[in-house]
Amino acid sequence: MSKNVQRLVAELPEVYQTIYGHPEWAQAASRDCYDRIDTLGAIYDQLAARLGRPLRVLDLGCAQGFFCLSLAERGAIVSGVDFQEQNIVVCRALADENPQLNASFATGRIE
Repeated sequence: MSKNVQRLVAELPEVYQTIYGHPEWAQAASRDCYDRIDTLGAIYDQLAARLGRPLRVLDLGCAQGFFCLSLAERGAIVSGVDFQEQNIVVCRALADENPQLNASFATGRIE
């Protein structure tokens, strides 16, 4: 893990979800995400195959971006939005570690 990501994760008020690409942080997460990404990934794969193209995914309340980056790894074009700026800073740092993924992040409210 880069020192920058490590610092950003350590500064979060809560490590809400698994940190993408960093299984060493899995125990710190409030929610285990691996079972859910298996289900979401299977649905994504089936729909993308049926349509014959990558899907565009909008993740409202993306937290630390685990699902965004995991779906981008499968080929999705992903936009993540979260109200907490610290989460988005972590998401962007993780995206910087994985420049091959098509994921963007913004701070915003979803109401």
